[in-house]
Amino acid sequence: MLKKTLLISVLFLFAQISYAFKYNGITIDENESFERIKTGDTPSSLKEISGMACSRTSKGYFWVHVDDGNSEIYALNPNGSIKQTVKLGGIPKNDDWEDICMATVDGNNYVLVGCIGDNKVKDGDDKGKQKYYIYRFKEPVITGETTTITSSEIETITFTYDGLHNQNDCKDKVSHNAETLMFDPVKKKIYVATKHKKEINALYTIEWRTGSYTTVMNWECDLGQSGDKFLSLTAGDISSDGQKVLIKNASDILYWLREGEEDLSSTFNRQPQHIKAYKEEKQGEAVAWDNNNRDFYTTGEGKSVPVYTYLNTDSSTGFNRPETESFPIRISGNCLFADSPKQEAISLYSLSGQKIRSSASNTVDVTGLKGIYIVKIKEWAKKICL
Repeated sequence: MLKKTLLISVLFLFAQISYAFKYNGITIDENESFERIKTGDTPSSLKEISGMACSRTSKGYFWVHVDDGNSEIYALNPNGSIKQTVKLGGIPKNDDWEDICMATVDGNNYVLVGCIGDNKVKDGDDKGKQKYYIYRFKEPVITGETTTITSSEIETITFTYDGLHNQNDCKDKVSHNAETLMFDPVKKKIYVATKHKKEINALYTIEWRTGSYTTVMNWECDLGQSGDKFLSLTAGDISSDGQKVLIKNASDILYWLREGEEDLSSTFNRQPQHIKAYKEEKQGEAVAWDNNNRDFYTTGEGKSVPVYTYLNTDSSTGFNRPETESFPIRISGNCLFADSPKQEAISLYSLSGQKIRSSASNTVDVTGLKGIYIVKIKEWAKKICL
């Protein structure tokens, strides 16, 4: 019995050590303040979603794109269904678009799409990929109709990198592969993080400028060190207030909290936290902060893959209501029905605990509502996505 107890203890200790996440060679803290829930599935027609960003002009939706195909972006509902298609006029056929982000500058909301991958680079190609592109345009209002952004409305930022910076696993020793595009609203900078399988990943940046132009991405800092698990970065996002940063790879998400208006190089030089709630997704290549700067979303590549919302469950948000599965919920048209046995009164709450709508019966009108809410009937509670 004693041997069995010792064996269990050793196995438990080994498991604890095995799952400890190291950054800069140091085990980092687990962030346990997020709850992961599935809110929908991506459309089967969008098989390779590799970037997402929450709309700031039409809040409650988020923008996505695929990494190879038509030069289009798509507005999705929180449940993953397509609300609107936007064609980018005059832009070459989508050649390895890898990420999308939002920027608000001088009161204008912009969408930035990064053609920053290296799909066309072959092993041994001495020239490599010489130029990369970021397409920038003012965010369209989401109306539900297919629209086109004309070429005159799109600014193109053409760039190269200022060097490899210890990236020895580049296919051609010249170009970079990257899947992370971010905008910093504090310093008004655009960031790209490289994606490498063996070497240290690096962060590059350029200043925000208006108009189309050609420039060089300058090295800002390294992300981690050799021997860390944090390789092959696939996505990242900076919150709209500039205070929080998420960067992910296939299996993990790391979280940094900025101090005041410091340069992000200082932020990244501190130890991040490891998001405990994240579970590896099928080719998970997209992450986006919600406009509330508290919750975030993820999804991956593939046909009809899940969309996940990570709700900040810190008690300061008010999200501490119990959830039960005691009654089924269905939505028909603009009405939500709760199949409770006695047709009791129903209430709809925001995640912060504010009552949004209520009804004396078990049916409530949900017209105009988008996002995640809590349905309550007596002591029962259930989260739903509209």
